Amino acid sequence: MRKASAPLLFDDEELDGDRTRRNPVAPAQVSVSAKKKKVQRRTPDGFEVHSFRTLLQVLGAGCRNLCQIPSDPNGVAFHQLTELTPTQARAFQLLGL
Repeated sequence: MRKASAPLLFDDEELDGDRTRRNPVAPAQVSVSAKKKKVQRRTPDGFEVHSFRTLLQVLGAGCRNLCQIPSDPNGVAFHQLTELTPTQARAFQLLGL
Protein backbone atom coordinates (compact mmCIF):
# COMPACT_ATOMS: atom_id res chain seq x y z
CA MET A 1 0.00 0.00 0.00
CA ARG A 2 2.81 2.37 0.88
CA LYS A 3 4.65 1.69 -2.38
CA ALA A 4 1.51 2.19 -4.48
CA SER A 5 0.69 5.51 -2.79
CA ALA A 6 4.30 6.80 -2.98
CA PRO A 7 3.39 9.63 -5.41
CA LEU A 8 1.33 11.22 -2.60
CA LEU A 9 3.95 10.59 0.10
CA PHE A 10 7.30 12.12 0.99
CA ASP A 11 8.84 8.78 -0.06
CA ASP A 12 11.45 8.74 -2.84
CA GLU A 13 9.75 7.10 -5.82
CA GLU A 14 13.01 6.72 -7.76
CA LEU A 15 14.85 4.81 -5.03
CA ASP A 16 13.93 1.33 -6.31
CA GLY A 17 14.97 2.17 -9.87
CA ASP A 18 18.28 3.63 -8.73
CA ARG A 19 19.23 0.45 -6.83
CA THR A 20 20.47 -1.26 -9.98
CA ARG A 21 22.56 1.73 -11.12
CA ARG A 22 24.13 2.99 -7.89
CA ASN A 23 27.05 1.74 -5.84
CA PRO A 24 25.64 -0.88 -3.43
CA VAL A 25 28.10 0.12 -0.69
CA ALA A 26 27.55 3.88 -0.84
CA PRO A 27 24.57 5.43 0.96
CA ALA A 28 21.54 6.09 -1.22
CA GLN A 29 21.18 9.66 -2.47
CA VAL A 30 17.83 11.41 -2.34
CA SER A 31 16.47 12.08 -5.83
CA VAL A 32 15.77 15.56 -7.16
CA SER A 33 12.02 14.83 -7.34
CA ALA A 34 11.93 13.75 -3.67
CA LYS A 35 13.79 16.91 -2.63
CA LYS A 36 11.35 19.01 -4.66
CA LYS A 37 8.33 17.32 -3.00
CA LYS A 38 9.84 17.95 0.43
CA VAL A 39 10.48 21.65 -0.23
CA GLN A 40 7.25 22.47 -2.08
CA ARG A 41 5.04 20.09 -0.06
CA ARG A 42 3.14 19.45 -3.31
CA THR A 43 3.23 16.62 -5.80
CA PRO A 44 3.80 17.37 -9.50
CA ASP A 45 0.00 16.87 -9.86
CA GLY A 46 -0.65 19.62 -7.29
CA PHE A 47 -1.75 17.40 -4.39
CA GLU A 48 -0.54 18.02 -0.86
CA VAL A 49 2.28 15.63 0.10
CA HIS A 50 1.57 13.44 3.14
CA SER A 51 3.32 11.09 5.49
CA PHE A 52 1.89 7.58 5.43
CA ARG A 53 0.10 8.25 8.73
CA THR A 54 -1.57 11.47 7.56
CA LEU A 55 -2.61 9.84 4.28
CA LEU A 56 -4.30 7.08 6.27
CA GLN A 57 -6.11 9.78 8.28
CA VAL A 58 -7.30 11.42 5.05
CA LEU A 59 -8.53 8.07 3.76
CA GLY A 60 -10.20 7.32 7.10
CA ALA A 61 -12.31 10.46 6.86
CA GLY A 62 -14.66 8.85 4.36
CA CYS A 63 -17.67 7.09 5.80
CA ARG A 64 -20.88 5.24 5.03
CA ASN A 65 -23.93 6.71 6.76
CA LEU A 66 -27.18 4.89 7.44
CA CYS A 67 -30.02 7.32 6.74
CA GLN A 68 -33.72 7.13 7.57
CA ILE A 69 -36.42 9.81 7.60
CA PRO A 70 -37.24 10.53 11.29
CA SER A 71 -40.90 11.33 10.57
CA ASP A 72 -41.45 7.87 9.04
CA PRO A 73 -40.01 5.19 11.38
CA ASN A 74 -41.26 2.42 9.06
CA GLY A 75 -39.68 4.09 6.05
CA VAL A 76 -36.88 2.71 3.99
CA ALA A 77 -33.38 3.12 5.34
CA PHE A 78 -30.51 3.63 2.92
CA HIS A 79 -26.76 4.01 3.01
CA GLN A 80 -25.05 7.13 1.75
CA LEU A 81 -21.32 7.38 1.10
CA THR A 82 -19.48 10.65 1.65
CA GLU A 83 -18.04 12.26 -1.47
CA LEU A 84 -14.37 11.61 -2.03
CA THR A 85 -11.97 14.51 -1.77
CA PRO A 86 -9.54 14.89 -4.68
CA THR A 87 -6.75 13.45 -2.50
CA GLN A 88 -8.86 10.44 -1.53
CA ALA A 89 -9.82 9.87 -5.17
CA ARG A 90 -6.16 10.02 -6.27
CA ALA A 91 -5.10 7.62 -3.50
CA PHE A 92 -7.80 5.12 -4.44
CA GLN A 93 -6.76 5.45 -8.09
CA LEU A 94 -3.13 4.71 -7.18
CA LEU A 95 -4.25 1.72 -5.10
CA GLY A 96 -6.42 0.41 -7.93
CA LEU A 97 -9.66 0.68 -5.95
